[in-house]
Amino acid sequence: MKYIGMPAGMWLLFRKSFQKNLSVVLGYDKVTAKDTTLKAKKTDILSLNEPDGSCAKVVDANVIHLPDEPEKALSELARVCRADGTLIIPTCRTKGL
Repeated sequence: MKYIGMPAGMWLLFRKSFQKNLSVVLGYDKVTAKDTTLKAKKTDILSLNEPDGSCAKVVDANVIHLPDEPEKALSELARVCRADGTLIIPTCRTKGL
């Protein structure tokens, strides 16, 4: 699994939680979950450098409300997610999207 999108500072805060949830929620074994978190990279959520339909699981944790164009970000996330994939977008915002 490729992980893309979280700002570096947030990644340092949430890496362990993300790793745990890869195992608990998505069923990854601990080694694969740890390996996945080590492969994270910084990217532009409005212009993902990934092919269409290339990701089985796309997780955008608490980021979708940050860009000026959240609709474009959502479109990019959906674009890289496979047709039979999973798109997970939790956010702390309840208004304004």
